[in-house]
Amino acid sequence: MSASSTMLFRTIRATQSQLGGCVLELKYAALNMRGVTHCHFTTKTTKPKGKAKSNSSSNSNQGSIHNEDTTATQQSLEELKLNLLEKRLKLRELTTQLTPLSRPIDSVAITTGSIHDPASKSLPLLSHPTPQAQGENVPRQPLHQHQRKHKQGPDRHMPIFTSPADMTVRLPKVVRDFTQPNNPEIAKIALIGPPNVGKSTIVNDLVKSTVSIVSIRPHTTRERIRAVLAQENKQIIFYDTPGVVPEKNISRLNRELVTSSWRAIEDADHLLVVMDCHKLLEHSLVTEKYLFERLQKMETNIPATLIFNKMDLVKGQEEKLQKFVQEYNQKFPNFVKVIYTSAKAPVVGIHELRSHLMSLTKPGPWLYPADQKSDRSDLSRVEDSIRSVLYEILKVPYNVKQENVGWTELQDQVLRIDQSLIVERPGLKKIIVGTNGSVIRDLTLKARQAVGSALQRRVMLNLQVKVRPKKV
Repeated sequence: MSASSTMLFRTIRATQSQLGGCVLELKYAALNMRGVTHCHFTTKTTKPKGKAKSNSSSNSNQGSIHNEDTTATQQSLEELKLNLLEKRLKLRELTTQLTPLSRPIDSVAITTGSIHDPASKSLPLLSHPTPQAQGENVPRQPLHQHQRKHKQGPDRHMPIFTSPADMTVRLPKVVRDFTQPNNPEIAKIALIGPPNVGKSTIVNDLVKSTVSIVSIRPHTTRERIRAVLAQENKQIIFYDTPGVVPEKNISRLNRELVTSSWRAIEDADHLLVVMDCHKLLEHSLVTEKYLFERLQKMETNIPATLIFNKMDLVKGQEEKLQKFVQEYNQKFPNFVKVIYTSAKAPVVGIHELRSHLMSLTKPGPWLYPADQKSDRSDLSRVEDSIRSVLYEILKVPYNVKQENVGWTELQDQVLRIDQSLIVERPGLKKIIVGTNGSVIRDLTLKARQAVGSALQRRVMLNLQVKVRPKKV
C-alpha cells in the first residue's frame, strides 16, 4: 500500500477508537443522570417535628443543589452527543475515501440516533480497540495463521462494503453488434432424451467447453441451456434440455423442467434423440416408451438423428442394439442417421457427430459472436457449478437453494463471490458443514475451481450455510 493510504487507514483506526470511547462516555453519562434523578424522587428524610422549618429549608437547599447537578449532567450529555455525531460523520467521510482500497478494517454501523433510541443499540463497539494517534508508529500485533496466508500473496482483501450481483451479472449475455462472417450459415439443434443419458456431456464435448454441468444424478439440467459452436462460416446453436419426464412423475417436478424439452423442438431445425445403451439392455424402458409415444403424437416433420450413447458400457453387445434401431425407426420415421458415441475416454463418435451436424447448416445470419460459447449469465453458471459439486460430494436433495450476497471486483482482476446455501432443516446444515467444517471446506475448494473454470478467471469463493426460517 502507498504511504497516503497507510496514513488514511491509521486515521480511520484512531477515529474508530475515539468513536468507541465517545459511546462509552455517553452511556456512563446517561446512567449517571438517571441515577441522580432516581435518588431525587425516591429518597425521604425523617427529622424531629420541632425542626420542621429548618428541615424544609435544608430540603430546599438540597433540591437546588440537585437541580444544578442535573442541569450540568444534561449539558455534558448533550456535548457528548454532539461529539459522537462529529466522530461518526468524520468516520463516514474517511471510510468513503478508503472504499476503493482493499485494506480490511472493522466495519462500524453509522447511525445518528439518540443513546436512548433502541435503534442505536445496533452500533457495535470495536472488536479490537487500539487507540492510535495519526502518524504514530505502533508495533503491529503478530498475525494469525489465516492472516499470514493472505499476506504472502498480493493484497486482495474484500472492500469495506459489499453488495450482491447486479443485473448485468444476473441477466443472460446478449451481444447485438458483432461482425458477421462471409456467407454465414446456421443451424439450431435440440437434444432430448431420458434423464441422465449424457446429453449435457455430448454438448460440452461438441463445443469443447463446460457449458452444462454434469453429475451422476438425474435432472441435473433444470432448464433449457443454449450452447454455441462456430467453425469457419458455420454456427450451430444447441438446445440442451432436461430429461423427459413420464406422465406419472410430472406432478413431482416443476413446470419448466417438464415442458422445456418439448418446447425446444418447436424452435429447432434438427433433433438429436439420445439413448443410454446400457439402460436399454439392462433396465426397464418406461421413459423411452413414453418419449416415442409423445413424438408420434406431435406429428412433426423435423429431421432427427438417433444417438446411442455410453457405448463403453456395452462392449461386445453392439448387435443387440439393432432391434432398438428398427423399433425406433418404425415409431418415428424422421431419423436420417444413427451414430454410436461414448463421451468418456477414449471418446467415440463425437467427431463424426460434429461433422454430421455441420453439414446440416443453412444460409442465415449468426446469432452469437464466434468466441461466445453460451448466453447464460455469469451468476447462473456460478450457481450451477456449486450445485454440481454438491451433487458430487454429498448427493444432497434438490431443495438446497442458493442466494448471492456478494459479487465484488478486487485487485489483480480477482472476483470475490459470497454465496449462501439455504436449506430447510438444521440436520441438512450439519451434513453440509461437516465435522469442524471439513465438508464445507472441501466443497468450497472444489466449487472455486469449477467456478474459475466456468468464468475463465481467478475467483475467491465464500460459502455459508443457512437454515430457512419457518413461516409463522
